[in-house]
Amino acid sequence: MNEIHWNNGESRLVLSGKNGAVLALEHRNLSLLAPAERAFSLRFLRQNGDYLELDDTCFSSFRFEAGEARWSECRPVPGLLFTLKIRNGEDGSFRFRPALSGIPADLLPDFIEAPHIAIPLNHELFYPFSEGVIVSEREKRNRKVQHIEFPDNLGIGYYPGLCQMQFLAAWRNEGGVCFVADDPRHTTKALEFAPEADDRLGLRIETMCGGLLRSGCCELPFDLLLQPVPPGWQAACDFYRQNVVKRDPAMNRRFPLPEWLEESPVTVIYPVRGTGTITPEPNRFLPYENAFPRLQELAEAFDSKVMALLMRWEQHGPWHPPFYWPPVGGAESFRKLRDLLHGAGHLLGVYGSGTSFTMQSRINNYSGRAEYEARQLESCMARGPKGESRATICDMIRESETFCIAERKSREIFKEQVRILAQEGVDYFQILDQNLGGASFLCYRKDHHHPPVPGAWQTEAMREFLDELNDTIHAAGSRMLLGTECAAAGPYVAALPFNDLRDVFGINYGQPVPGFQYVFHRYANNFFGNQCDAEQKIDCVKSPDNLQFRLARAFCSGEMLSVMLRDSGEIDWGAASDWNHPAPPQEPLPVLIRNLNAARRRHREFLLHGEMAEFPCPVECGSYTLHYRKRQEIFPSIASSGWRAADGRILQCFVNFLTEPQQCRIGGRTYTIPPLEVLTRELPGV
Repeated sequence: MNEIHWNNGESRLVLSGKNGAVLALEHRNLSLLAPAERAFSLRFLRQNGDYLELDDTCFSSFRFEAGEARWSECRPVPGLLFTLKIRNGEDGSFRFRPALSGIPADLLPDFIEAPHIAIPLNHELFYPFSEGVIVSEREKRNRKVQHIEFPDNLGIGYYPGLCQMQFLAAWRNEGGVCFVADDPRHTTKALEFAPEADDRLGLRIETMCGGLLRSGCCELPFDLLLQPVPPGWQAACDFYRQNVVKRDPAMNRRFPLPEWLEESPVTVIYPVRGTGTITPEPNRFLPYENAFPRLQELAEAFDSKVMALLMRWEQHGPWHPPFYWPPVGGAESFRKLRDLLHGAGHLLGVYGSGTSFTMQSRINNYSGRAEYEARQLESCMARGPKGESRATICDMIRESETFCIAERKSREIFKEQVRILAQEGVDYFQILDQNLGGASFLCYRKDHHHPPVPGAWQTEAMREFLDELNDTIHAAGSRMLLGTECAAAGPYVAALPFNDLRDVFGINYGQPVPGFQYVFHRYANNFFGNQCDAEQKIDCVKSPDNLQFRLARAFCSGEMLSVMLRDSGEIDWGAASDWNHPAPPQEPLPVLIRNLNAARRRHREFLLHGEMAEFPCPVECGSYTLHYRKRQEIFPSIASSGWRAADGRILQCFVNFLTEPQQCRIGGRTYTIPPLEVLTRELPGV
């Protein structure tokens, strides 16, 4: 038997009769996949910390019967059996449930990757990385196979983390497919891709197995789903939003949101140390109250509340967690700024630096080793499979180790820091900088309160940790919000409802798109972010209006707005920009931000409380060329989006981010949008 056919209405799944690999998915006579080379991959952890990797080629026997594929006679591990149950889902989909049995006592299952899926290389690919990316042809051809390993490489498709959603999507012409982990426990995974041949791209969902081993057996407690969808990233996100997120109890928030979110304050981000680089010397924003006149000036120009969000303010130096208080420059000056801001109706926020401990600064002479020893912190630090420690996080800044947040001692340290800032009247604490998306770091220790292999326990521990932090805030009588670098991954959205978005991270892999915002906006309103490395990735000389373009796109994606300041008071391209280079043209920015934020407040039921909708009416307009450092992309000269209110009404937004009037045709009618202005059209629900 060369092929196995499995039908579900208008869909047909084809498996290889030789090794069980998925050869095809056809839906309404459209071919949605390419033949996969392998059927599955497995990784085990040996007692000495070494890995054992297996795939279907290690099994001598394959058979398919009654909806179950079975691989047996494993040569490296006699007695090991791998099974993959297949059943029909709704709307022509197929569901897969992998399991292992006969696992010997000296092996721990580390990850299961099944089934392998492949797509033609010329299909478009949505990758849920840093809010969402349409992957470039170059990246599809050059991507290397990457796995979750210690120390964490959060730059891969790590979920829940910098990958905030647990699906990949591909499409071409009339049809597309979603490859989804329908996993309500939000188990640690890698969502990755790499070329399998010159014409095929392999899609991988690699699920970590910590806590699943029972009497020599290990079965994933959820299905992997192949779902035919219409073409386009919005259709895939819509399927995920409707069928996965809206029934997820993790979306239920345990606390009320502060009223200031209704006003959509503009976040004004600036460092109090360094001059465009991460250095320890104070700049002109210390003492803290020095910044207030410029903040008040910006608030008036924006016609908006502002939130001052301080960088590099902590006592030991830039990004040296976890003991932040008292601030550099002294608590008295910090409180003066707080009181000035609150007295004028504004807000104060600070950056944290994640669940790390600074052993040695690479910026100044600070060393945490004495405190590490005095507090006996080794017992609550994460370790790798061989007992190794993390060498660094953010290598240019510090040598550090990572707290395991499953441990009570770790949590108490961070709860104390949160309590201090809540009592000091801080409104927002971006505590999980560098825990991208709120990621829980890997830990393989056998003497901790968790299984010795990563898995769903990590997500459960992080959610418990965040709940404890938020409970600490409210016990202190505060409404302070917590946040993370990048959008919070799915299971953490409710606990982290205001975050520092980083779609610029996706530029290296393709074209960023607001996939996260499409799926999660009604649960979390994030902000444009500090745009770290924007100047390094965008040619700001050839595209001097790129910040206007990015702000307009952020508004259309439902994000609250933010700006980054130099200590001259000028608005900058983003964090880590070189202050010796010219700043962006300043005159258009306050005008654009004022107009965007006025529209956001005017249409709260859509842009604050609604959800993104597939754009119902295309816009005909000119083009805008954005020059990246290594390529260029062509965009419409009008940024646009669609939004749906709770009652079904639709709002269409059109932004002219340029300093010249722009003419466009919308629904057969011609409009002229003035410079730096927003056009909105409200339509009845459909």
